[in-house]
Amino acid sequence: MERTRLARRSLWVLAFVVAGGAAARAGNPPGSETEAYVAAAAHAPRFAEKTLWPHYTGKEEYAQQQWPKARVLVWSGGSGRFTDASKWLEAGRPAKRAPDRRTDVVFPPGKGRYSVNAGNAACRHITVGRSAAVHGGKKQLAVHGNCWVKLGGDLQEPNVTGDKSTFFRMDVPPDSVRPPHYDKPPGFPHTIHDKMSVAKFHGASVEFLGTLGTRDEIYIAIGRMIIGPDSQFRTNVATGNGTMEVFDGATLELQSGAQVVNHRRTALCNFAFHTGATLQAGSPKRPLTRDAYLRPDPFVFKREPRIFFEKGSAVRVFSVDPAKARLVIESNVPGVKLPGGRGLELSLAGKAELNGVVFDQFLASGIRLANPSARKGWQNVFFGPNNAGGERELFASAKIDKLGARWNTRGIKYRQLVRPRLAEMKQFGEEDAAPGPGGDE
Repeated sequence: MERTRLARRSLWVLAFVVAGGAAARAGNPPGSETEAYVAAAAHAPRFAEKTLWPHYTGKEEYAQQQWPKARVLVWSGGSGRFTDASKWLEAGRPAKRAPDRRTDVVFPPGKGRYSVNAGNAACRHITVGRSAAVHGGKKQLAVHGNCWVKLGGDLQEPNVTGDKSTFFRMDVPPDSVRPPHYDKPPGFPHTIHDKMSVAKFHGASVEFLGTLGTRDEIYIAIGRMIIGPDSQFRTNVATGNGTMEVFDGATLELQSGAQVVNHRRTALCNFAFHTGATLQAGSPKRPLTRDAYLRPDPFVFKREPRIFFEKGSAVRVFSVDPAKARLVIESNVPGVKLPGGRGLELSLAGKAELNGVVFDQFLASGIRLANPSARKGWQNVFFGPNNAGGERELFASAKIDKLGARWNTRGIKYRQLVRPRLAEMKQFGEEDAAPGPGGDE
């Protein structure tokens, strides 16, 4: 018993070092607020200032996005409701209208904490400064533009939507990042949502920057969700049956040094890619220059896979050097032999274009392929030292059913959390085409 406790403590310390080191490299600003940092905002990011944007190259999709002029509303102070026009200032004067999805909003730093109820509201760009706590609650807040949560700010229950490429940045002190753990999670303080959805229309994307995640599930309904350089996105799976699901026409992309981590064990798979969905490491315009990491939980439940690719899905790697900059698939406690028969499993019925991939901490027969001959085109495939066996022992052929038929992911959750996001595309198009306040006059 004592040996087991010591082993678990060692794994926890190792995971902390890995997570903390990555966060320190993510370019989060120092604890002190500089004048430039306070002045920068989601609608005026100051990309040219390297101290604020250490990873910025100009090749990012959000960097290419053009934005029409919009109203900018600044919160006047104190607690209140997001939809209360009397709480906002426009050009220093009381606003006549509350924000809508075409409006940029700023919550400035406060001397003390103040709370804003943002349920059933929408905005374009949003900046959340120190001491501001903006909560969407069950009715949630729809963010159509850039989002920047500054040091000491708090944003809860935002959904990402719209037809333009954006960034979603959350700044946290590097020493506040706690690691995931396979047995007793110590907690993750930087969650932003419970059941979150991402819906980017007409080929648009959102790039998440910093360290953040969800308390439970996340659904990528359409468009591209990019995890930026040295950034971390974690799912906590609070209920035991949640996952990160990527649906038809959507892509989850990991940039150099990025981590997508399942923070806590679940009875279901951690990452599900449905027909038409893609997992992508790097991109043609921004290929990997360093490893990127997909880290599911190693808990085994009735031999269910931690990662599931339906028929018609895809996984691709774009790298400047596939021998050194790779997609690494390992557990959320990396770099060690896992005790107690724990390990990873992956079911792949989709298309795999793999040139630069590492498999580690997999169980025997843990990489299940619907079409074993698909491996013939793989290049620069590496196997870590913590697998249950050599390459020959890791692969197996299997009949892979649709995930939705087995776990009902196309049922109530799809109807409640994904289908409404897809319906928004038509609604937004009709609204944009019609003249009205804040739109085309």
